Amino acid sequence: MSAVAIPVLLGLFIRVRSHEPHSPVQAASGAREGEQPVVGLSAAAAPAATPDGNTVEICDHGRFPVDEEDPTAVSQTVSELTREVRTRWLSALQDSSDLRARATGLLLTGLLSEGKATGGAPPGSIDEQTRDAMVQLAVGAADPAVYAIAVSMCGRDAGVSDVSCQQISLKRWAKMDSGNAVPWLLVARSAHQAQDSAEEAAAFSNAVTADRFDSYGDSLYAFAAPEMPAELTPLQRASLAIEVMGIESALGSLELAYAGHHCSADAVQDIDVRRQCSALAELMVSKGTSLLDVSLGLSIGARAGWSRPRVAALKQEHNALLQAITQATPSREDELWTCSGVQRINTYFADKARLGEVGAAREALERSGETAQDMAEKYTQSMKKITGAAEANQQSIAPESAPAAP
Repeated sequence: MSAVAIPVLLGLFIRVRSHEPHSPVQAASGAREGEQPVVGLSAAAAPAATPDGNTVEICDHGRFPVDEEDPTAVSQTVSELTREVRTRWLSALQDSSDLRARATGLLLTGLLSEGKATGGAPPGSIDEQTRDAMVQLAVGAADPAVYAIAVSMCGRDAGVSDVSCQQISLKRWAKMDSGNAVPWLLVARSAHQAQDSAEEAAAFSNAVTADRFDSYGDSLYAFAAPEMPAELTPLQRASLAIEVMGIESALGSLELAYAGHHCSADAVQDIDVRRQCSALAELMVSKGTSLLDVSLGLSIGARAGWSRPRVAALKQEHNALLQAITQATPSREDELWTCSGVQRINTYFADKARLGEVGAAREALERSGETAQDMAEKYTQSMKKITGAAEANQQSIAPESAPAAP
């Protein structure tokens, strides 16, 4: 996570969403790759003070030393403190009478179970039994959100050739959820890869005329939170929420990447494509469930010929919402697990579960008491600082990496 002055949660938001994972499995694998096993409580319960006093607070557990060689050590300690309650939560989810909670439980179990959380199993792997159970639940439930989770577990990019996953189909999801643009975009993407232009055109047309834009990826925490154990501490709740956010951020990227490709600057030179892309952009900006949906919709709309004043106004609002999240959540790594930081994290995720990501950002903006214009300007300035710091760092590294003169 970036050490510059960008809030920890927004830093994670940007880092995770700046890539195009093929599935939540691959994204989770990337997030955990190279991590060391979680420090046991016997070793972490009474940390020795470091000579320079370089410690951080973990809410209700005192101060812990910062390991300069392993910046993930503190978060691993928090994960260890959450181990037992995580196991009970995953079990409760799989036994839930709510189908969406149960489906989310199967996905989270595949990615956050004991072995994977502590380094005892291949990171990001979902065992065949868990995937089979998810497929059977999806096939029998006829619930679009449950089906979407099954599609993610089986691989939206046909990356899993498991026999049970052959029962899962993008076309079935699209027909089940016909008013949702997301599955139609995935069908269009699949047809594009198969060079079936007729099916691609038909699927994209259905996406354009849809009235919703929802991958359900941003709703995992909302589906799962009601089953959290009652005795959960604020620290444990925040830790689990951040773990789920990492998985949420891996969902919904393939349809966005395809939409951006289909509505490229060259493609929208065709008047019919421009008209369709403009309609899709309207849907993403007005009905997108994530700020990433809104951001890409804004980009597509600009390419499709939206007026400059409108694009500028929408961009200002988008940046203001990002800044609102920035100010509503911990702004430094050493604040993340403090009691104050934990409270802010839990407030944000409670709003997100209730209102969705865009709604939670709007709530944070209203709560801030600042105007969208002022917040957007703050965001612009903070991005300039980050860019400047990154460029300065790159310039300082370049001379060291340059080959020696002959």
